[in-house]
Amino acid sequence: MQVQHPIPDPLVDRVAHRLAVLGQPLRIRIVEQLDLEREMCVQALADALGATQQNVSRHLALLYDDRIVERRHEGRQVWYRLADRSALSLLDDVGAQVAAELRALADGDGPRVLNQRPR
Repeated sequence: MQVQHPIPDPLVDRVAHRLAVLGQPLRIRIVEQLDLEREMCVQALADALGATQQNVSRHLALLYDDRIVERRHEGRQVWYRLADRSALSLLDDVGAQVAAELRALADGDGPRVLNQRPR
């Protein structure tokens, strides 16, 4: 599905929110880990990512609120799985582009310097 341009304001706001939710390193790692393992409980995610259970739970809540992950209860445990695969596709696309830019910079093909803000 193609998005009309200019993008309507309500959609711009929603896209910006989605990017903000995904724009945190631990949340990116959570999405990746759930893609690898398909479904995990909070403690298993915390162990796999080297984070605390409380921190992972907080980030999962944001991902859940934005419908990126879904959860199911089994007894006292809560299991999470990726609900929106487009989030993973977005991360893949951005990751591939950034990796290409870093290779170009390392090869001396790029005029930009890492960590330099555009003017």
